[in-house]
Amino acid sequence: MSTNEKESITNGAIEATFLPEPEVAEPEDEWPEPDDLGGNGDKAPPFPTDLLPGALRPFVRQAAELMDSPPEMIAIPALVAAGAMLGLKPKIQMKQIDTKWKERAALWGAVIAPPSAAKTPCASQALRPIERLQDTLTHQYREAVKEAKALGKQDDELPIRETIYFNECTGEKVAQIMSPDFNSAHGSLLYRDELAGWFEGMNKYRAGDDLELYLQAFSGSPYTRQLVKGDVYVPESFLCIFGTIQPEKAKAIFGNRAEDGLTARFGLVAVVSSPGGMLVDRERDSRIDAAYEQALTQLREVRERTVKFSPEAWKLFFDWHNHLKKRPEAKREDGFSSHINKYPSLFGRLCLVFHFLKHGAKAPDLVSLETAKAVRRLINEFLEPHARRLYGIVHANALDPGARRIASWIREEGRETFSPRDIHRKCWKEFDATDVMSLISKTL
Repeated sequence: MSTNEKESITNGAIEATFLPEPEVAEPEDEWPEPDDLGGNGDKAPPFPTDLLPGALRPFVRQAAELMDSPPEMIAIPALVAAGAMLGLKPKIQMKQIDTKWKERAALWGAVIAPPSAAKTPCASQALRPIERLQDTLTHQYREAVKEAKALGKQDDELPIRETIYFNECTGEKVAQIMSPDFNSAHGSLLYRDELAGWFEGMNKYRAGDDLELYLQAFSGSPYTRQLVKGDVYVPESFLCIFGTIQPEKAKAIFGNRAEDGLTARFGLVAVVSSPGGMLVDRERDSRIDAAYEQALTQLREVRERTVKFSPEAWKLFFDWHNHLKKRPEAKREDGFSSHINKYPSLFGRLCLVFHFLKHGAKAPDLVSLETAKAVRRLINEFLEPHARRLYGIVHANALDPGARRIASWIREEGRETFSPRDIHRKCWKEFDATDVMSLISKTL
């Protein structure tokens, strides 16, 4: 929780009172620790489970306790699954008067954790309802095809498959899954147990095709894929993505793909360094799991409709949005800047998911101030700090590793002065002396 926000919780409602920003004195002649030069450090804030809506909150808390894992390893795939269940039918209007900007519930998430961190078991806990539903739909589809063929129907008369959950397939197959001509589902979730393989397989067959496909799937634009058997047309693309990835691979991928904007769309990211792993053996409350599964599956019943922010929620979003766009980090040209510039759309998408998870299929037309506050907290107090940690390690500034090396040397030597000449004397040739001096001066 930020230093200028005081929270109280009454009967499950989140109320926030904002206090004046405290004045912080500038340190005098004090060098920061090397790991803090980029403003990232080695610590990331815990996931605020108290803001989760409806049945999601007790489910995440119980699953995290039983797995002895950080709650975000359960919460992030659960939120992505909720987005897939909602699909492209409900939308949120982002402005009060102008009706053009609308967002859907397409969410992309990733959990970055070391090997043997229980990434897969945690994801399975959250995704079990959508996996079970897909098994049911597949069985029903096969039975319907058998019945149709027994009646002598031709291939073009057979039932349309409904795919809401899948793990691996080509770009051509993803286009078919999003097309109403091949699939009757309004939304689908692609889950990759190792997300690095998905990135590495991008454009494996035709350069540029897969990248365009997934960018459109996030934004919701129409998409056409040319195939040998005929074109596949998607009038409104929609796809949720969740995956897990190891830290070393994440560093390379999130650093090298900053320009194409693909990684920036993974708004729900968590960097986990202490995954726990102690053995916990206690009785599970099956009612909590059942309520979570019911809450997810009921999202498929939401009809095609558009909700808006309440006037109070709109004022909160308006102020938060404009403050974000004025920040220096939003004006740079790097991976982190691209990432946080996606936060306004992420704000709307999360509000949409929170709104229907809280109220169900018959949710009101206005998203409440309480929901907007919860989403703002999730972005400000958890998602952005984790993204800072990821992009700070990877790509916030190419000079950061060298700057940390210099800071460590200064501390070990007890130096009180430092100049570009010291860089040359120590043969630090991996960066320019003037640039690194500028970086250090900006960081202090």
